[in-house]
Formats: sequence, structure tokens, C-alpha cells
Amino acid sequence: MERTALVVTQRKCDPGAVSEWTRLRISQEFNYARDAAGPGGFATSGRVPIDPIDIDAVEISRGPNSSIFGLGEGSGTVNMVAASANLNRANTTTQLRFDNNGGWRTSFDVSRPLIPGKLAARVSAVYQHDEAPQKPSNYNTRRLNAMIRAQPFKKTTLRASFQSYLADGTRATAMTPRDGVSYWRETGSPTWDPITQTATVNGVARTFTGTNNPAGLANMNRAGPILFVDNGGIQLWEISRLPLATATNGPSNTGGINRLLESVPEPVREGRPLFSIIRGVSDRSIYDYAHINLSGPNYQREEVATSTVEFEQYLFDTGRNTAAFQFAWQREDADRLRRTTVGSVNPVGTSGVLYVDANSRLLDGRTNPFYLKPYLGVAEPVWSQTPYERDSYRAQLAYVLDLTKEKSKWLRLLGRQQFLGYYEERKSKNHVYRFRDVMISDHPVYAPAGQPKGAQGAANGFPVSQQATRPYFHYYVGDANGQNVDYAPSRAEAGNYDFTWFDPQANRWVTDPATFGESGIPEASAGENANSNLNLLQTKGVVLQSTFFGNRLVTTLGRRSDQSGDKRQNRVFLQPNGYDFDYARMDGWRGDWDIREGDTSTTGAVLRPFRDWRFIENARKRPGWTGRLASVLQGLGLFYNRSDSFKPAAPAINILQAVLPNPGSVGKDYGFTVSLGRKFMLRANHYTTRQMNSRAGQGTNIANRTLQVDFADIRTVQAFTLQRQARNWITQLNPSISDADREAQVYKIMGLTAADMDAYSGVTVADTTNIEARGEEYELNFNPSDYWTLRANVTRAESIDGAQSPSNFSWLTQRFPQWETIIDPRTGAKWLDTGYVGEFPSAGAQTARSYIAANITTPLRIDGATRGTARPQIREWHFNLATSYRLAGISQHRILRNFAVGGGMRWESRGAIGYYGVPINGSLEAAEELDPNRPVWDKAHAYFDAFASYQTRLFGDKVRARFQLNVRNLQESHARLQPVGA
Repeated sequence: MERTALVVTQRKCDPGAVSEWTRLRISQEFNYARDAAGPGGFATSGRVPIDPIDIDAVEISRGPNSSIFGLGEGSGTVNMVAASANLNRANTTTQLRFDNNGGWRTSFDVSRPLIPGKLAARVSAVYQHDEAPQKPSNYNTRRLNAMIRAQPFKKTTLRASFQSYLADGTRATAMTPRDGVSYWRETGSPTWDPITQTATVNGVARTFTGTNNPAGLANMNRAGPILFVDNGGIQLWEISRLPLATATNGPSNTGGINRLLESVPEPVREGRPLFSIIRGVSDRSIYDYAHINLSGPNYQREEVATSTVEFEQYLFDTGRNTAAFQFAWQREDADRLRRTTVGSVNPVGTSGVLYVDANSRLLDGRTNPFYLKPYLGVAEPVWSQTPYERDSYRAQLAYVLDLTKEKSKWLRLLGRQQFLGYYEERKSKNHVYRFRDVMISDHPVYAPAGQPKGAQGAANGFPVSQQATRPYFHYYVGDANGQNVDYAPSRAEAGNYDFTWFDPQANRWVTDPATFGESGIPEASAGENANSNLNLLQTKGVVLQSTFFGNRLVTTLGRRSDQSGDKRQNRVFLQPNGYDFDYARMDGWRGDWDIREGDTSTTGAVLRPFRDWRFIENARKRPGWTGRLASVLQGLGLFYNRSDSFKPAAPAINILQAVLPNPGSVGKDYGFTVSLGRKFMLRANHYTTRQMNSRAGQGTNIANRTLQVDFADIRTVQAFTLQRQARNWITQLNPSISDADREAQVYKIMGLTAADMDAYSGVTVADTTNIEARGEEYELNFNPSDYWTLRANVTRAESIDGAQSPSNFSWLTQRFPQWETIIDPRTGAKWLDTGYVGEFPSAGAQTARSYIAANITTPLRIDGATRGTARPQIREWHFNLATSYRLAGISQHRILRNFAVGGGMRWESRGAIGYYGVPINGSLEAAEELDPNRPVWDKAHAYFDAFASYQTRLFGDKVRARFQLNVRNLQESHARLQPVGA
């Protein structure tokens, strides 16, 4: 096995192949991959999953040397060698596959030389249907590929291809909902009559006054109208809280006393400030997570069309001197739709909770048809559409000076000198459009014409929409017996429905025809989203790879220069109807280019000191240890690589509004290989990669969590968010206040300005982290015989934190004095210490202080305490083993000899999923800090796979066929829950 300083490994896409080899990419069809790329060496959006039918092989550039090819990827890159038509050989392959969950896959691949040696075409297609044990779930994939290859002249090659990818469907849920049933049962299964405001607990009735709620029940997670979804669709649309008697905007006012209530999860957030996460359902008598898919209403679609053209021309090839040129172009046109209604992070309040409908009557006095039924409460879900376009152009010029065949032995020692110069330009257009399913029809009282219908926050001059248009979804999942999940939730389909509300001006209930449909929302759409941008990346570089002393020494020198420019998309606009985007006004880009640039260099060497020495060759022929040692020495290779790496990142600021620097890395790896032909290969490698100014650590998450404490219009909103609740109490205490006056008072309370919110709107807010990754890799390929192959690898990895989140520390120091002074006038208590559900205070609900402690200050303390130590969350050891054996090695029986059996094992060591708290007066529940010296460990895991295959020939030996049975995770006998956090 030959390894160069590029350390390139190419693996054929053949499930039965066990060998691997390397090749110098500059020879034959040279295709330098300069990113974690798709087929052909082009960087892609990654929206098309890798599939064997699309590629002929995979090239892996290991270690820091890859930075001369991959933009800023200091640890390595992967390039897929695209499938191509064969000029000389016809081939037809078909495949059919089934699995025990109801999934199937069929494919065909046809390649034909139309003019042998000159012109060939290839077409392939895949149709795949995937299902999971949880129903309903299905996902369909269709791939269509067309390729043409022409070689009109010996040294001229033209390749063109088109790929169409379409995938859509519903995936199965991977997590259980939060438990809002168990605690309700523990508190006596309280029920509520909203007309008399009477709660019944364990058969005992008690009447409440004002806004007080009984234990085990609380205000709805969202105070707006409810969409009752059950039995195939929307069954009812009605308000959940009466308006004030003086209200003039009807259902958009929720200041009345009479209201519907819902069950609450165990109030751990009040009593356990550090461990404030609501538990997920783990009792299968409440939810059978093995068979019912609670993500049933979700839907996603991915559509991608990719066109590629490559032209290669050898300018001359004299044997001693070779020069070649390549030009390539690729266009990727993609569109992604994500309707993740259930289970996604919610922009309003708590999400993913399984509640019980405890209301015996509706607010209009009718018997509640959903009384005592369990449901998933989803408040104002957001879904998105993200189109993407990319054009890439690449030019490469390669020159090879080959002195290995010169008569002079001194010239021969200079070996081969290979030079590559390249230039690439990549223009990417990213768009983000966000939507809500809301009331899109007009009404003069609660949905005036022209006002936004789905806007939860203000953006680009568009005000927040009326509350009446943004419903709270109740997805019912069972009957009234037992409050357990019996079936998957139904979808809420667009259409015309009756909407019932109370008109305080006329003192009567009203039912209006209303239209339910999708509405574009201005917040975080188009130019208000940092990811809606135009990026122009220009890369140029040179590589010199040299072989000396009869290929005993291979060196690589490379230098790359990158310039990346970004522009933001035009600002968001809605059409006059208030719910359709005005795409024409949003089309285009604004402002000047934000330019980032830098250079990358790399050096590497591979030394095989004992290759092709005569005394080693003679020693190999001797018996015993002398021959064995000589074989090892002859196949011994030593390698070393080092590079710095630079990645021109998109513009971003920290929470102090300072511009962040570009991420970079410095890496090196070194090790050895021992190869004994095709029979045995061992590789050992030690690597170290230091990342500077990385944005991928805890700091970025903490920055965005911190913004949630203050701002309601630019990030995912918690119920306690200061801007949200300040608006609520100002409006509830002064219903006639104008929007402008209200906002002025809100910013005064916050101690911030509208300019601060504008600074964070539509930009990436992050913080920096320095990380060092280091470890060892060991690979073994062993073929004990022609019939038995074995492949194994062992890795040890650790990640060590350096300086982290400096701006987040500073921001908290500035903000806490202001937060401590803020009083909610509705309760007279500090805002920091008041829990909220929806738009109102609620005892036992999560407070801003407990959220900050658990999600912001505690992780920051952990980061500070663990600086310079290895992250226990990173599982240190991994082991993988794969083996196969052809039964022809033990029997030549006409049937048995065609069988092969094999399997694999995957093992990983334990990993931390959290930390224990520091007890206060012996109480762990009262803990306010985590102990970085006491991780909570998830155990080590082992997974086992097996297969059996049979190969034969059909139709008079004209068609080769293989039948194969695969079993994955043999150790798993049933569905189970496993811990992912503590």
C-alpha cells in the first residue's frame, strides 16, 4: 500500500471490497478536492446524502495536509469520485432490497459505449421507501442520473452529468415528549369548569376567584385561540380566554378572568434551580414510543438538481515532461422544506409537552368534546423553506517532470516533480423564508386587512400580528380513558373553518367563517436572517509534490489564498394581504461586500527508507526472523504533516456587538505504516489540531440563550423573556396605550434601546472558543487467506478546552444589576423570580433566574473550571471491526462455495452526559452549581452486525447475481430508551 505526503486513501464503493489503495491525484483523471466535497471535488450544500450509485470511489485526505485542498478543514476532507460512463465496457446492474420495517429500495445502473473508445453514456436511477417501527412514518427518495463521456482525441476528455434528487416524507420521532401527565395524576387528577371557575380534585369541588389556579393546573401555554386537531383534522377553533369587558379587539384581548387551563409537568424549575429540565415520558403505559410516531404531522422535502461539466486536455506528454489542463463547472439548485410542527424548538413558551385537557366545558358553555383527552400542545410553530443556488468554476494546470527513467543515476534520484496550480470561484445564494400556519382571512375587529397575519415579532417596520390570528395547536393523541397515547396526531389542513369568539361590545358569542393557511413571517426571514446571504469565494493555490531517491522520500509543499465576500439579502417584505411574501422586492442583495481573506500553508513528508534496497530484498528470502524483519522494514513508511488553516467565516458579532475574527487552526500529524503487500497493512498516527476563534463551542449557544432572556423579537422566545412580559404587563395595565408608547416604556424597563435590538436582528451572534483536539489512530487490514479478510481500527481522541466565551461573561456582569431592579407590577415580585406560562405569571413555572443559572451561568462556570482538561463528553476510545469469509475456503460444494458470511463490531467507551450538582446543606435538589469533577457517565456501548450473501449466475451464466441478508444491531431485541443528558 502506497501512502504519499497527501495521505490519500481511495475506497471503492463496493460492499464486498476490502482492499484499499492510494493514487496520486495528479495522474490520470486529476481532480483535486478542495473541500469536504461532493462528487467531482466540488464543495456542495450537503443536501444530497451520499449514495453508492452516484460515485465510483471515495478519496479521504487525512490530517492537516488537506488544508491545501479543503477550505479551512484542518482535520481532513472527503472527496467523492463521481460515477462516469465507461468508454470501452458495457455494464448493467440492478438491485432490489427489502427490510423488516416495510422499507424497500430498487435501482438500476446502465453504462454503454456508444462509440467504443470515443463516446459513452450512463444512466442510473434509485427509488427508495423507508419506514420505521413507529407509525405513521415513511420517507421516499428518488434519484435520477445521466452521464456522458467523450474522448474525441487521445488526450482530450469531456465529461458531463446531471443529477436529480427528490426526497420527502415524515421521519419517526427520536425523543419522547415531556411528561405533563404523571404529575397531574399525582395531584389528584384535577379538572376545571371555566364557567364557574370550579376545580374538582379527587371528587372534591372548590371554587377559585380571580386568576388563581388549582395545584396541577395552569394557564394555557399560549393565551390565543385553540385549534383542536383530532380524528383526521381540525375539529374546533375557539378562544381559550375571554377578553376584557372593555376590549375593542375581541379575541386578540386575553385580559378576562375566565379561561381554559391545562395540566402542568412536575414544577421542578421552581424547586430545583439547577436541574430544571422537565422530564420526558418514560412510562410506556403513557406513551408506547416503540410503535406510535408523535411526529406524524411533520413533513419535509428536499429537491436538488446538480449539473456538472468537466473538460481535460493534455497539453503535451513526452514521458519526461507532462502538462495537463482542466476546467470544470458545476451548478447546484436546491430547495428545502421543513414542516417540523411537532417536536421542534418552539418560538413561544414550552414545547413538546404531553398535556391532559382538564376542561369539562368550553368557554361558551358547551360540553368539551375533548375532556380528559391527552394532547400535544404546540404554540405558534414555525416552519421554513430554504432555497439554495451555487455556481462553481474551477481551473487547474498540472505539470510533471519525471526523471525516474533518466540514464544518469543522479538525475534518477530527483524522481518525479509534480506541480499543480489551481483557481476556484464559488458563488452561493442562500435564502431563508419562515412561515406560520395561522388565520389568513381578514376581519375588521381582530384581523384588519393589510396587517401581518403570522408575525410574532416586529421586523422591518412590520408590526406584531393580532393574537387572534396565531393559534395554539392541540394535537389530540388518545381517548378520555387513562390519558395515555392511543394514536398519532393528525395534521391541521389548510381550509375554511368556523371560528368562535366572544364579542364584549355586543355581549354575545360569535361564529365567523375563517380561513386557515400559511403566512410568511417577517422576523428572521430573507434579509432579517444572517443566513440569507450571497457568498463569493475565490481560492487560488499551488502544490508541489516531489519524490526522491527512488520513491523513498515524498514531500509536499502547498500554499493557498482565499478571499470570501458576503452580502445580505434584501430586507423582508409582505404583500398587502399581510401573509404572502413579496418575493420580487426581496430579490437581490444589499450593501457592500464584507470581505474576509487569508492564506494557508502546508508541509508534509513520507519516508520509506528501506524500499528497494538489494540487501533488504535478499534478506526477505531468508527463513525465520531475518526474513520477517526484512519484510517489515521494506514495507515501513514514516510520515509527518503540518499546516496552518484559515476559514473565511460569515460575518458575526459577539453579544457585546464586536465583530468576531475568522476561525483558524494549526494541525500536525505523524506516524508510520507497515505494509506486507496485500496481506497485511498497519497504520499508526498521532494528531494534534488547535482551533482558534472557533464558533462551534458552548459560547455560541450561551450567547443565544442570553439573548432570549431580554429580546422577544429576534430569537426563540421563552415565556419569561423580559421584552415579552414587559409588553404584557404594560398592555394589561393600560389596554389603550399606543404601540409606540408601549415600546418606549418597554425599552426603558429593559435598560436597552431599539438600536440594540437592531444590532442583533438578522446577524449571527456567537462567541469564540479555543479547542485542542489530539489523539491516536490505528488501522489494521489483514487478509489471513484469499478467503478471509479482516479490517479493524482503534482511535483515541480527546478535546481540550482553552479560553471560552469571554464576551458572555462581560455581558452577564453588565446586565444582572439591571435585571435585579425590575419588578412585575402584576405580582409585586422581581421579574427575575417570577414564573410565567404564556402571557401571565404562573406559580411553579420556570423563572428567568433559574433559566440563567441552569443554562448560562452554570455552563460558563463549568467551562472555566474545566479549562485545560479533556472534555469527558468526548468518548475517548472507539473500536471498529469488520470481517468476511467466503465458504469456498472450506468447501468446494457447488452451493456452499458461493456463500460468504461476516459481521462487524462497533464499540465506544463511556462518555459524560452531564455533571452532578454541588449539594447545599446535603440537598442535591437545592444545588445551584455543577461539580466539574463529578461527571454523570453514560456507559460504554457495543453494537454487533452480521451478514450472509450468496453469489451465483443466472440466465445461462450471463447475469451475475448476489443475494444478501444484513442484520444490524444484533444485540437489540426491542425498542428502548437511553439517556442523552443529565
